[in-house]
Amino acid sequence: MRMKKKIIIIASIVAVLCAAGAAQPNISKEKIIATIMPLPPLAGQKRIVERLNALMQNINVVGDLIASE
Repeated sequence: MRMKKKIIIIASIVAVLCAAGAAQPNISKEKIIATIMPLPPLAGQKRIVERLNALMQNINVVGDLIASE
């Protein structure tokens, strides 16, 4: 299953959990514990971390440029 599809599935699960109950959205600890959330294989997780680290470096560079103006 592709990462984008997994993210959509996880977002859908969270939306369903939030929609249950009263007008005030709430996710109880029990609902979180009972929800099975698939994770990508370790190699995929490492690629995600590498990509996020690279993006954070870019964000930091842009932030430094903005701060120096």
